[in-house]
Amino acid sequence: MKCQLTLVIISLLLINQISMVLSSLSINRMRFKKPEEFKYRTPENEAGKGSIFYLDRHKIDCSTQSALSGLEFQRNNERIYYSFNCKQSLAISKINKITKFTPWNDVDRTDENSTNFLDRHNLQCEYSHALSGFQLIRDNRKISYRYECVKIKITDCKEENTNETYGGEKRETYYLDRQKILLPTDRVLTRLSLTTRYDGKAVYYRYSYTSCQLQDVEIKVAMLKNAISELEKKAYLEHPKKIEENENLIKQKKEENLSKNQKISELNKFINELSSKTQELANDNQNRKSEENKKTVEKSYYKNKSYEKSLEINHLNNNVLEKSYEIGNLEKRNNELSSDIKTAEERKAVILNHIQSIKKEISEKEKLITLNNDEIIKNKNLITETTRKKDEDENKIPAMNNEINTLNSKNDNLKKDNDDAQGLISKNLLNIGSLDKDIKTKEDEIARLNKEIIENQALITNATKERDDIINRKKDAEAKLVIHKKELEFYEQF
Repeated sequence: MKCQLTLVIISLLLINQISMVLSSLSINRMRFKKPEEFKYRTPENEAGKGSIFYLDRHKIDCSTQSALSGLEFQRNNERIYYSFNCKQSLAISKINKITKFTPWNDVDRTDENSTNFLDRHNLQCEYSHALSGFQLIRDNRKISYRYECVKIKITDCKEENTNETYGGEKRETYYLDRQKILLPTDRVLTRLSLTTRYDGKAVYYRYSYTSCQLQDVEIKVAMLKNAISELEKKAYLEHPKKIEENENLIKQKKEENLSKNQKISELNKFINELSSKTQELANDNQNRKSEENKKTVEKSYYKNKSYEKSLEINHLNNNVLEKSYEIGNLEKRNNELSSDIKTAEERKAVILNHIQSIKKEISEKEKLITLNNDEIIKNKNLITETTRKKDEDENKIPAMNNEINTLNSKNDNLKKDNDDAQGLISKNLLNIGSLDKDIKTKEDEIARLNKEIIENQALITNATKERDDIINRKKDAEAKLVIHKKELEFYEQF
């Protein structure tokens, strides 16, 4: 998109450069048009023997939009006339003419000797005005000049003089034919007066005048017209088109940014869903790990309990063996005691005959038998109790074995549950990895979209700035257009 915008800007710059070159060529072609100069002459009239009063029959008058650029008094025997040049230019106004008069002044007592009295009359136009005509007027023996000034466009002015010439001893008008003013192509008269010098015998004349250079208004007008054309083209064609292009570009980029923001919102929503699902899986894994730890503790407890029961069974088996051994010893002792009783009875039978001698011994033996019988009864009771306890312990062993089997079964189930939980945890971890990868992909896409949004925003900013700049240039062009049109109107109505 940046490349396209750059190409558009370069194309517009090239078009502008081409337009400037074409405008320059057009202006150069117009430079060949220079102010036009026309030659005129007043009708021939009698000279009146060189009388100053006869000059009032000659009116020097340039046509519309022209000014004096040359002047020469001429005679044909006794007839006189003025030839004069008028310069026509757009730098000379069509309408702004001012009529002025020199002060009334006397002449000499004799009309023929009064030409030098013309030096009392200075035909002076105001600044930026030029002479477009003049005529001598009289009131009895007083004279004045009525002259017209027309507004002009000038660049520079300078004071000039013609060469001094002989004016005769009688100061007749004939000698004015030796004075001639002829200005260059682009200059006009803005002031005119006759200067005289008297040496005691004769008089000498010269013209003192001011000439001003006309502005090259033709080029100025051509440039104004060209500038107006260019400004109209920019103000009404190029600038609105550029503004429309920038508006379309801004609208397009804003729509793209809106679409991207919506997509980012959807991706963020999706990421939130994935994050929520990931959190659920993580919580599930945490719960399963907690349950697994709990079952591991329970398994360890049952394992310890089973071990304790096994130890107890071993203890009981040892007790049974000890009791069996003790019973064997008691039975052996009973057998020994029974043998001793039998031996004692036999001995009793043997010594019955010796009752008297061995009565004491019999009494002792009876006592011993009684004691032994008590011990036998006691041992039999002990054997019975021990046998009972042995039977009880033997009866406990199957229950304990069953309990051990139950505990082992529970341990197996717990192990299976742990394996299943571990499988689910592994699966959840894989899912979490996949979800993290999806989240990373979406986040990368969001980052890319944000980057594109920033780039689009920069393009929008540049386009907005360029649009505002073009709008300002359009306003400037319209303002300049108004100024140029007024200036052109001024020149055309000048």
